[in-house]
This record gives sequence, structure tokens and C-alpha cells, in this order.
Amino acid sequence: MLNHLFSRMLSNRNNESIIWNGKSYTYSRLITLIRRWNAYLLSMQLTEGSVVAIQGDYSPNTIALLISLIYHKCITVPIATRNEAKIDQYLKISNAEFFF
Repeated sequence: MLNHLFSRMLSNRNNESIIWNGKSYTYSRLITLIRRWNAYLLSMQLTEGSVVAIQGDYSPNTIALLISLIYHKCITVPIATRNEAKIDQYLKISNAEFFF
């Protein structure tokens, strides 16, 4: 499934993929971010099934991280709130091993 996604992204690399905060990002830029996250996640030696919480909105960087975590077969816990009590609650419930 992800191979198909990357193939489509590469074939559309110059096209707009995301508009965030009024700025346009191409698939090429998104691919670059995904590759950076992949390298970082490899350096952290995450294993398949690792539980990883992500705090963020729908920025290109957060989207790239999510795609990278899916590629690495991690369990993702998206957290959209900035409320510290809620964040702590979600981290405890999910037993997150990593938090970005």
C-alpha cells in the first residue's frame, strides 16, 4: 500500500500536496520530510509495534512523521490538544514509548 502511495507521490512530485498556514507544499517537499523522519526513526531503533504519540496539527512535518511511522509499522497515537492534563492522560492510556 505504501509503495503505491510513494509511487504516486513521486510521479506528482511537482504538484501541490498540502496547503498549510496559507503556504503550498509540493509532494517533493513532503517526500523530503518523510525521508528525514525515516532516517531519524531508524537511528532511534524503533521496532515494529512501538507505540508513538504525536502532538501536532496537520502540518507537513506532522503528516510526514505519521507516514514514516506507518511505514515503520508503529502504533500511532495522534494528540491534537495542548492541554497538558489531557496529554498526560492520553500518554498514560496509550502506554506511549515515544512522544513527538
